[in-house]
Amino acid sequence: WGVKIFKVQEAPSKALQAKIDEIKRKHKYEGDRITATLNFVQDEIRYLGLESGIGSYKPFQPNIVFEQRFGDCKDKSLLMTHMLNAMGIEAYPVLVSTTMLNTVRDFIPSPKYFDHCIVKVVDQNKKNRWYDPTISNQGGDYRNTSIPNYKLGFVLKRNNTAFDEISF
Repeated sequence: WGVKIFKVQEAPSKALQAKIDEIKRKHKYEGDRITATLNFVQDEIRYLGLESGIGSYKPFQPNIVFEQRFGDCKDKSLLMTHMLNAMGIEAYPVLVSTTMLNTVRDFIPSPKYFDHCIVKVVDQNKKNRWYDPTISNQGGDYRNTSIPNYKLGFVLKRNNTAFDEISF
């Protein structure tokens, strides 16, 4: 269910593609592109949670979030992963429970158990990196960006059936 509702329906708009191209042009290395994308989503897309109805489960499409310049955790995570994927960087939205932490694995995955969304990036060295795009003005670079201790995350990747331990 998660992969389906987080599916991006369209290619980047001209404006979003221009931002992706700008990051690629300014930053030669993958790590610098990850950092620039994270900083952009954290600092230039305002966090605003309007989470009612289907909006409590389904994110807005990246083109909409980029244009309106605000979104909740799902919106910001999907925008970040979409931008990174467009640069050839492996990235996925990740559902977490900020209240249940490790005990979330005791339940069958369901939207009602997850109250936050973050991002998993698999860098060119196959190292898992975890980012919370809702944290503003965090700074740092892709190797040393801190993340709250969410413990476990459910990576929204086709055929995934297990939780990942989130290292920080």
